[in-house]
Amino acid sequence: MKKHIPSLLLTLALLLIPVTTVRADTGPKPEMTFTFVDENGKASTLSIVSGILYECEISDCSDAMPLEEMGPQRFECKEFSCYSMAYGYADYFQLEITFADGTSQKSNIFAKKQFSANYLVTLQSNHSLNVEEQSPSIPVLPLVLTLLVELLLAYLYVTFKNKEIPNKRFLLGILIINLVTQPVFTYISVVSQNMGMGIFCLFAEMAIFFVEAVFIYFFMKKEISFGKALLLSFVFNFASFFIGLFLPV
Repeated sequence: MKKHIPSLLLTLALLLIPVTTVRADTGPKPEMTFTFVDENGKASTLSIVSGILYECEISDCSDAMPLEEMGPQRFECKEFSCYSMAYGYADYFQLEITFADGTSQKSNIFAKKQFSANYLVTLQSNHSLNVEEQSPSIPVLPLVLTLLVELLLAYLYVTFKNKEIPNKRFLLGILIINLVTQPVFTYISVVSQNMGMGIFCLFAEMAIFFVEAVFIYFFMKKEISFGKALLLSFVFNFASFFIGLFLPV
């Protein structure tokens, strides 16, 4: 049974990937989801060809600039919905959507209150779009995927690289520390969404990496050197972050 554990963990992670647009970095990033409806509140039947999300620092959007694509930061549209993820957003936004009937429509200027913001976009008869922010969603799946990645790596380490340390205690330690650090990181990310997320994520990643290394060192009763604990923590966190950049979501 033990030899099948890595495959089971990896399979579970892959099964979870398609059901959300959140990436499996060590912490979630601010995101925006746009659902399009007609004036009667029914799902739109007018398909989307392309779209642009403009960011603005001025409330009238006279300084509007398209959201820059950079790593996981992006804005993309499917047939009847759009999605955006970013390291950090500006204060105001405006949508411009091109539809299959050849029309191009702009929205009202809107803001973002929630970390994971859901918007209802109403196609109005005057060929404009009305964007309203809806109830928030909770970014839980990134935590699950991060945990799966790190547990898989921890299992491979104690199974093939270092068979001398107690594998059950090591895996339990990885589980415990991630159940502490990942929700804390998520909470800090949510309440700090107006900060410069690129720099913030860098310092947060460094803090998590060090805290997890200290925990591993003492939880394993110093059977692993502190230098090795630092290295393992770095590898686990870097792997979950790096994999999150390339997940096909």
